[in-house]
Amino acid sequence: NYGVVGTGTFNNAGELRKVLNTTVVSSPFNPTFNNQATGVVNVNSGTLTVSGALTQSGTINVATGATFTKSGGFINSGTLTGTGTISAGLGFDLTNASGGIIAPGIGLNSTGTLSITGNLQMQVGSTLNIDINGSGSGQFDVLSVTGMAQPGGSILNLVGAGGAGSYAVLTATGGGINSTTFGTIN
Repeated sequence: NYGVVGTGTFNNAGELRKVLNTTVVSSPFNPTFNNQATGVVNVNSGTLTVSGALTQSGTINVATGATFTKSGGFINSGTLTGTGTISAGLGFDLTNASGGIIAPGIGLNSTGTLSITGNLQMQVGSTLNIDINGSGSGQFDVLSVTGMAQPGGSILNLVGAGGAGSYAVLTATGGGINSTTFGTIN
């Protein structure tokens, strides 16, 4: 395990890349982590844990088998993407704020499953981008939530030539999907 030593604020306006299969934590000193609009956090392996306050307006990309953790929940006003796990902590919320984007997979027309540990609350004006390349398993993106998911009138963008059909693009195993639907489906 490695840690960020010190206090104050860590401002990321470039790229922070975690590549070793270790756990990196920002404790016990708990600096504030500010992932600015131009900031990119790539968690390529292992776990990156933010223990202090988190301001997330940049991009967080989590690779398959990797985890980004912010226990106690956080608000996303940037972009969350990838095929790994984003953990807000059991019983806590990841809130996708107006302007925030969640995009499972690793790019346009490249499908995958992004997992969220905790609850998901999507606010009006936030977006879920889903690629659909077919109706078979692995041919469309999935956002898998371990708690409750609340679409909250947000935007669902469906991209690709998957054709007509029924696709389970949002799953919530620990509390179901709130009856609130997406406000717009494109």
